Amino acid sequence: MARRGEINAWDNPDFIAAVKATGRGTLIIAGTITSVCMAFPSIAAVQDGYRVFAVVDASGTYSKMAQEITLARVVQAGVVPMDTAAVASEIQKTWHRDDAEKWAEIYTRIFPPYQLLIESYAKAQQVAIEHEMPDSQRRWKPNMAGALPATSKGGHMTNKVIDNPAEHRFELDLGGDALAAAYYRIEEGRVVLIHTEVPYAFSGQGVGTRLATGVFDLICASGRKAVLKCSFMARFFASHPEYADIVDG
Repeated sequence: MARRGEINAWDNPDFIAAVKATGRGTLIIAGTITSVCMAFPSIAAVQDGYRVFAVVDASGTYSKMAQEITLARVVQAGVVPMDTAAVASEIQKTWHRDDAEKWAEIYTRIFPPYQLLIESYAKAQQVAIEHEMPDSQRRWKPNMAGALPATSKGGHMTNKVIDNPAEHRFELDLGGDALAAAYYRIEEGRVVLIHTEVPYAFSGQGVGTRLATGVFDLICASGRKAVLKCSFMARFFASHPEYADIVDG
């Protein structure tokens, strides 16, 4: 939005008109300079009845003192300060979405150490697939006596896995409220596996393997192909090439 020299964007009628045209009552604001470009329009927008979130780390500053003074000022005026990761998380809302991997990539760009968390999660999933028992679980093992075995294409024994199309996931009932699930979406007739969840209490008990085996068997029986966007399922497939005829990416 072009301005005619106004330092405070909220002093520009065209800017205000453009904001009003969105019909939104909540604004997310960042600026070149925290104490000016971010603070001025944020405070003015609050005074005009908007709910304003100011993204502090997406705005520049020239000293720690200037930033601290600005934060005190905007908070007193009713502006809610946030950081970029918080904004992204509020917009994302859940990991149960088709573009979850893209959101994870965004977080690694906001703060690179997040990549370590992703790698840690991947390792935990590998532990589940390879039947390793974490140290935290070595003195306790869930009672799996009620499991119903079934022979799979891969020759493994697995609980009954079912498809729940309404929730876009394959499910493995672990008893009580416990549930292991593999989430998917359908693209051009293919089953795109995007995310797998195994309750922490069942880590290292082979639940992930039983779930993955059942998922691949169901996809095979349906005559469809599988696309492996989920790193857990991709690692399972790497160890079970017998399912190569149904994997299509």
